[in-house]
Amino acid sequence: MVKKLKKWRPRLPKIRRKKTDAKAIDRAREFIRGKDEQSAVERVTTETVAKHRQEVLTGARRFIYPLQQSKYKIAIVSTSIIVVTLLLFIGLSWYMLYQRQSIGDFAYRMSQIIPFPIARVDGRYVRYEEFLFELRQNVHYLENQENVDFSTPEGQVQLAGYKSQALDKVIDSAVIKQLAREQGVSVSDQEVEDQINLIRSTGGIGDATQTLEDTLEQFYGWDIGDLERVIRAQLLKQKLIPLYDSSAKTQGETVLEDILSGADFSKAAQRHSDDEFTKNDGGQLGYIQRGNTEIPPQIVEAAFLLEEGQTADELAQTLFGYHIVKTIDRRGENEVLPAHILFRFEDPAVFINVRKEQIDIIRYIQPPEVSPQLEAEEQ
Repeated sequence: MVKKLKKWRPRLPKIRRKKTDAKAIDRAREFIRGKDEQSAVERVTTETVAKHRQEVLTGARRFIYPLQQSKYKIAIVSTSIIVVTLLLFIGLSWYMLYQRQSIGDFAYRMSQIIPFPIARVDGRYVRYEEFLFELRQNVHYLENQENVDFSTPEGQVQLAGYKSQALDKVIDSAVIKQLAREQGVSVSDQEVEDQINLIRSTGGIGDATQTLEDTLEQFYGWDIGDLERVIRAQLLKQKLIPLYDSSAKTQGETVLEDILSGADFSKAAQRHSDDEFTKNDGGQLGYIQRGNTEIPPQIVEAAFLLEEGQTADELAQTLFGYHIVKTIDRRGENEVLPAHILFRFEDPAVFINVRKEQIDIIRYIQPPEVSPQLEAEEQ
């Protein structure tokens, strides 16, 4: 019996799918169907943008904090530099003003910026700037008009003397201001302007404004503002003096009444005038022009307002006292021969010194002492 042979077939190995492959296949199927949440591309929405921005800001915070720390450090360093610079500036200013007693431009500017005191008068401070302002005008005049060299030993003697005078004057000015406050006396801007206009009107022919400014700069190193400052102080003192010395005005009014009643002007001048240089000549000041600056502008103005032979019916007040003014002769419109009778004020130093004895005064500098040898050489 013949056995039937089986047809031969090659046996292939069975392929077993791993679980990982099955998962990958499943994910691929889901991706194709659009159901794979992990592999699908995220859609751009308002929420996704906000989420992304928050992630970026969160990552940037680690850079913001060091930057804030840097700004804080920069502020501290900058403040420290400013404070140190200011302290150095104050220290340098103190050294130049109180130790060296410098009077140069730099020292003067520092005294204008920082209100260093030069003295204390009855509890009120006097600024160092006031002292330098007073001193520098004298130095400027002497250097430019008298050719004084303050760098020489002789010049140092003079400078020490002017420093003492300037210090005394600013203290006196502080006392005058105190007395003026007590008396309710003040000076208005209009009064100051009127005085400047009066000076301009007698200051020369042509551009009076430029002439005045040139004169101030040439002689004192001033500008118009400095002149206003000086005039204000003078007017305050001028207003205050009659309150402490009424005898000059009373005597002047009495003599003026006699002259207006017919008394001889020349004889009255010889008898009553306190001007020793003019009283024996009947008070005559000599011929003057409108540009004359050698006599007070109040007298010049009054003389040009009067007719020939006419006497003013009111007293003219200047820093020196009260004046009776008469125009004796006229030569045209620009030249007159005036005469005056002066009733001099009592020296303001009298009532100023009385007050100074009643109050506390502290000086923060003492002008340098000059050796007796240098002082003798200067004399």
